[in-house]
Amino acid sequence: MQATNDASEVVEKKGKAGLLYEGTIAIDEVESRQWEAQWGLIPAATTSERLPWRHTVHFPKSGTLSEKTILHELCHAKLNESGFLDVQDDLKTNLSASHKGKIDGECFKETLWCVAEAYAEWLCYASFPVESKSDADSLATAIESPDALLNAFIRGGVNGFGEIASTQAWLNWCGIKTPNLKEPWLGWTPMKFYLQLRSLFGNLPVLKKNQSLEPISIEDKAAIIYLSVSIYECLDLRS
Repeated sequence: MQATNDASEVVEKKGKAGLLYEGTIAIDEVESRQWEAQWGLIPAATTSERLPWRHTVHFPKSGTLSEKTILHELCHAKLNESGFLDVQDDLKTNLSASHKGKIDGECFKETLWCVAEAYAEWLCYASFPVESKSDADSLATAIESPDALLNAFIRGGVNGFGEIASTQAWLNWCGIKTPNLKEPWLGWTPMKFYLQLRSLFGNLPVLKKNQSLEPISIEDKAAIIYLSVSIYECLDLRS
């Protein structure tokens, strides 16, 4: 790993032992303005190249890479090696065919990010429960609270709902209980979009993991793509 400090190298060794990924890992510090234009507000992002596998963890120079963030990004690397890059390519092809080549780039990016984040957070919790427990417990207490739903909608509209539905899905996969939705909020008009997204994310297949993440099966890839198309169409209010 091309690390920014010795701590990153230590975390990379932990990630390698826990995830058994094959490729090399490099770290790329990005100028803050360029980061905001390309990645927005997320703290880090991972890109992967095939054969041989080469992964790069990108983060803004103004930010820091915590242990949990690095482990989370290494989970994206493992997911890509296990077949998620194929899902990404096939989803874009499928959407292009069904929408006559007219894909909303930002909506596609948001769809892909929400789905990938659900799987990366699940894999991180399953592989590194000690390092992930604090974040998971904090999210679980208020993930579908009225304040969380309202703030998400004000901040990002339906996209904000997508992020909450993604989080709700991986918490469920990890067996982490969350409070039930408050009945009065079920009558709030925008909730129909959240409930639709919640159902779609909830139906995503749980991937198989033994000592490490198994290759994503053909059936699971097809299910992820099928549901991701519906997620895209829910997020893309023009469709």
